[in-house]
Amino acid sequence: MFQLSDADGKTYGTYDGVFYIRKGETEDLVYETVNPGLTRKRAVVFETPKDVSGLRLSIADGVALKATTTIDYSLQ
Repeated sequence: MFQLSDADGKTYGTYDGVFYIRKGETEDLVYETVNPGLTRKRAVVFETPKDVSGLRLSIADGVALKATTTIDYSLQ
């Protein structure tokens, strides 16, 4: 569902393959439907080297997660 790639083409999955949710929330981000006009916030944790650069975040969405939306993500 989420993957980071760096300037060298290395890819990073979520930390331990787990999606972290905020304290007190029990919904699973993977199977949650969000209707138009509503929002949900979740934290997704990645473990990367300190000196990594040129990060891009890829998000799989759509039916059966087959579509992919890529977002430019700059790490300062």
